[in-house]
Amino acid sequence: MENSKKSLLITAVIVLVTVSILFAVKAVDITVESEKIQAVTLTTEKQTQTDLINLNTASFDELKNLREIGEIRARAIIDYREHHGGFRSVDQLLEIDGIGEYAVEINRDILTV
Repeated sequence: MENSKKSLLITAVIVLVTVSILFAVKAVDITVESEKIQAVTLTTEKQTQTDLINLNTASFDELKNLREIGEIRARAIIDYREHHGGFRSVDQLLEIDGIGEYAVEINRDILTV
């Protein structure tokens, strides 16, 4: 009978530990998902601001945060405007290697010259 109680106690402890681990893993998943949602929300808010980004005066950080642009294309935009005396239209972005119509179109509503 004593062995039976020990076995039952061990089984109960194993079940409790397993359930605790499962809840902990689920809590981590929820936290990660929450952080992803916050990141998407912040990015969306940043991209839908009413302030337009002027291609002729925008900082590197402003440019690199545009959708489909990133650091390399942001540097290329700055180099282009320095070598060509600035932009006369948003469509001139298409003259920069690596920037295609899709990148221009998804950012067009927040860009100006």
